[in-house]
Amino acid sequence: DPHEATYRALADAYAAANPGVTLAVETFDPATYASTAADALVAGNAADLLQLAGGAVCPLAAHLSPAPAVITDTDPQAAFDPALIAGFTCDGALYGLPRASLAPWGLVVSANSAAAGVAWDFARFAAGE
Repeated sequence: DPHEATYRALADAYAAANPGVTLAVETFDPATYASTAADALVAGNAADLLQLAGGAVCPLAAHLSPAPAVITDTDPQAAFDPALIAGFTCDGALYGLPRASLAPWGLVVSANSAAAGVAWDFARFAAGE
């Protein structure tokens, strides 16, 4: 994955700013990533945080965690191009945050995440990279 080093650096920076938090970065074959991520979400065994293209978010929304108030209260829709954030908004709910350097990709949180608060906070952190 050409972005592995970027994610590892973001994870290290986040962990340094949040003592006690450890993040593991896993990479997958880009050719099969979309189906691997979708299959894991549907099966309920996806990682807490995943990268998805905006167009893939709404079909998988039932398996994702909507953004909590701590995220939506900051009005992320105002921080991103409306066309870009629209791919992460389904039926009025925000399900992910785009990454400026990887548009139209962004980070989403699995619905069965054991650490959804930390995952959403990292998504916010990474979106501001």
